[in-house]
Amino acid sequence: MSRWDDILDGAADIARAMEPDVDQLLAAGVPDLRLAVLPDRYAALVESIDVEQRFRDAVPRVREMAEELASYGVTETLQHDDLHDGQVFVRGDRQLILDWGDAVISHPFFTLSVTLEGTVAWGLDDVENSVDIAPLVARYLRRYDADRPELSDAITLALRLGWACRAANTTLVEDPDSTRNRLRMFLDGRVD
Repeated sequence: MSRWDDILDGAADIARAMEPDVDQLLAAGVPDLRLAVLPDRYAALVESIDVEQRFRDAVPRVREMAEELASYGVTETLQHDDLHDGQVFVRGDRQLILDWGDAVISHPFFTLSVTLEGTVAWGLDDVENSVDIAPLVARYLRRYDADRPELSDAITLALRLGWACRAANTTLVEDPDSTRNRLRMFLDGRVD
């Protein structure tokens, strides 16, 4: 796990370092999926592709979750939105986070959806929830504020809502199944 510790430290450090530059990043064309925008982007997504009605019915839930997550006061910033083992390159003792092509301006905890639930939790044997992600969550949160234990509740929200962000970020007409899988991760916490 030590490599993931370092990777998550790096992801959090990059996000924190970019907080003052959000306006310039948006002006440069980094997509805006901040909590104030995400519910409308989610609504547009589920209206634009063939999905089950329950995904359309979840629009108010996305709005409520976004408002609740915003109440924790974590600064929105650059978020990788596709951080998995294929995006991390190792050079000696360093881990380099590359391929920022899916990066967006949004809640920094959303990174953990793909990283922890979509990758780490599956372990080396590719078995769902075979790895306890709690220590990695705790480590990531230390980069934000070790004196705010309520942020662990924000993580619970962010892990779910992060999948809605991921779906809205990467709507590919040629790959609607991946989008539907991300929507299932949002609503169900798993892909069937």
